[in-house]
Amino acid sequence: MARRLVHVRYPEPLGETVVERLTEQEPAALWTAPLAGDERITSVLVEAEQTEEIMDCLKGLIDGTKGFVVTVLPVEASLPKPPEPEKQPEQAPEIGPKKRVSRRISREELTDDINDACKLSRVFFMMVFLATVVAAFGLLRSNVAVIIGAMVIAPLLGPNMALSLATTLADWKMAKRAFIANGAGSMFALALAIIVGLLFGANPEETEIIARTSVAPTDIAIALASGAAGALAFTTGAPATLVGVMVAVALLPPLATVGLMTSVGEWSAALGAVLLLAVNVVCVNLSGVAMFLIQGVRPRSWWEADKAKKYTRIAIVVWSGMLALLVVLILLAGGPDVAASP
Repeated sequence: MARRLVHVRYPEPLGETVVERLTEQEPAALWTAPLAGDERITSVLVEAEQTEEIMDCLKGLIDGTKGFVVTVLPVEASLPKPPEPEKQPEQAPEIGPKKRVSRRISREELTDDINDACKLSRVFFMMVFLATVVAAFGLLRSNVAVIIGAMVIAPLLGPNMALSLATTLADWKMAKRAFIANGAGSMFALALAIIVGLLFGANPEETEIIARTSVAPTDIAIALASGAAGALAFTTGAPATLVGVMVAVALLPPLATVGLMTSVGEWSAALGAVLLLAVNVVCVNLSGVAMFLIQGVRPRSWWEADKAKKYTRIAIVVWSGMLALLVVLILLAGGPDVAASP
């Protein structure tokens, strides 16, 4: 995993305490220098997965301290190259809280990245517009390459991952933003698909459209893998847009199919696409929450962690219940079509 350069700016009287706490994290390199006035800056070069421990160990000093600023920057390369950390011999397990070992970016980086990805902005709506129009034409022409190409934009990745992360952290402000972004993006995409269908017509017999008007057991597995891949991409700092293609494939094509079938009055086909979309949304969020938990994403304070643990369990039960209900509805609607895929 890449390294991070952490700059800590603080009042001079805290210098010894800050340096001591940073040194305890065993950084690859550490520099400190005075600034104008009664301030000092200390910088450390660390592995990306160390940044969360650094933020947590400084949290008590940051709260209520004027002029205390921590900035985390990605590092592509450095000279001389820092030595690789030595592997520590296995020791007997210690009593007490365990140190996080998951190789992921810090909680703060993760939150900032996902918040940026689900902001309602002109760029967001332009991305939804482009992805929906290209995907709709790909469906009309039964051109898989065009459909997948449209998904590289992955406009709905951020809002869905934000909803999963908000559940894991019990962050209701983020959850509210995620719901709004998901709703606005989905409604905009649906309206665009309906317009495309009205202007250019839609043949319900096209292969790629048929594939998205019924649900197969494999669709559930694909949607679960898609949500897990999206969450994993964010937590490890991987190119989220590329991995987000999986999430986009699970969400936008069925949504575009709903709009196209609605525009030509094919209500049965539209209902099938709605069921596929609902299954995919539930599965993406269910597996997203599970992956964030596996990666060790937790709130900082113990009381927040306790509350988040409670609400996460409730969310998993709710998502699982919704998935079971959808499976029942699918079976009552006529059973799964083994040939279908999102």
